[in-house]
Amino acid sequence: MARAALCGALIAPLAGCGAGGWFSDGPPSAEGVDGREGAAKTFSDVQLSGALLADDAFAERARPTDTAVGLFNKSFGRGDWGSCARGKDANEELLGLRGASAQQVLAFDAGADEGGGGADEGAGGADEAGGGAGELGSVSDQTAAPRPPVSQRLVSLRPAEAGRYLELQRRLGELCPTTMEDTEAAPITRHHSVKKLPRIGDEAILETSRIPGSNEYDHRPQYTAEVRVGGVLVTVSAGTDEGRTVEAAAKAVDRVRAELYG
Repeated sequence: MARAALCGALIAPLAGCGAGGWFSDGPPSAEGVDGREGAAKTFSDVQLSGALLADDAFAERARPTDTAVGLFNKSFGRGDWGSCARGKDANEELLGLRGASAQQVLAFDAGADEGGGGADEGAGGADEAGGGAGELGSVSDQTAAPRPPVSQRLVSLRPAEAGRYLELQRRLGELCPTTMEDTEAAPITRHHSVKKLPRIGDEAILETSRIPGSNEYDHRPQYTAEVRVGGVLVTVSAGTDEGRTVEAAAKAVDRVRAELYG
């Protein structure tokens, strides 16, 4: 059986597969900081900016957007939880959290591994990662297609608040498996699911959202990893590429641990 077909047949594909094939060294992992001295520290926008993934974090050189700071829970969100009456209390508590933040998007070209370019002004925000099929730099099956952009956001909260954020996201996924969103054409239904992401940070979840279409290829699922590292909330997405999202989350956790916690 071909690798891609076998990966698709597995009950738990993250045990050894990425969206485009096998992880060469097993699923990614990254240690958290719970129990270490200074694990409860909080950080400024500037400190968080310096801990974002660099343009050489992947095998392919990236083109980063300008870094935006201080936007957490102010100008955007993911998923129209407001359309779900059952999730009203959890959503209001989630939106009430405040903390310093920094976000950026890393964009890749088909030939990005040969050197990066300038900032990509057309990329979206940290909660609006672009789609497109992509392969992990650590996955054996490679193609010449452009890799999906990787959006990243760091938020500084107290550890208890960061843990509560993840719990609220899990709760909303359970209470609101479907939500309605307004578009210019017509309202659309989005399906949500949340599962635990093991071996990355102090605690982590992987969120999946999908807009049903007339066939399975109309709207591929979008993946977002959210990880707590002490009191830092790491949010990473590679759009429709689950494997690259998980790999990027592990890299982001390693970067945060090294730059902010020493």
